[in-house]
Amino acid sequence: VVSTQSRLSPLLLSTLQTSDGPLEASAIPFFVQSCLRAVTGTFQATKEMLEFGRNTIVNKVPEEHPERPSALNEFKMALQRLTTFQLLQSFSLSLLSDTALSPESFNPSAWHMFRTSDLFSHIKQLVASNELRSAVLIYSRHRHEKPLRGKSMD
Repeated sequence: VVSTQSRLSPLLLSTLQTSDGPLEASAIPFFVQSCLRAVTGTFQATKEMLEFGRNTIVNKVPEEHPERPSALNEFKMALQRLTTFQLLQSFSLSLLSDTALSPESFNPSAWHMFRTSDLFSHIKQLVASNELRSAVLIYSRHRHEKPLRGKSMD
């Protein structure tokens, strides 16, 4: 976990490590975005970063804090998208660009594009190019996300 944590801002990491108290309210959005946007070199390091962020919110943000549910949801969605991204890579599919995604490599730029992308558009694009396995995978794992609910395939 040390390698994952070291990718956070040194000031933020120092504050988290030395403080037994709750995370200050003003630091929560910055902390969440720092963890979500962290650039790591591997799938495992990215997963560890997201889990570290989620665990920090669980342990250092009081349950009654209004930002806690939102922060935890962001980490939950990012972890789910990361798993989907890995599954798509294991299919060796090119989802985001002309560059093939190989199962052996982790492309942080492609991951961040996928993490923030409009999955509905990707599903339509995959259906149009007859990549139904990938389209079904994304839809089945992310149909609960607001952008996918209530949209038509037209």
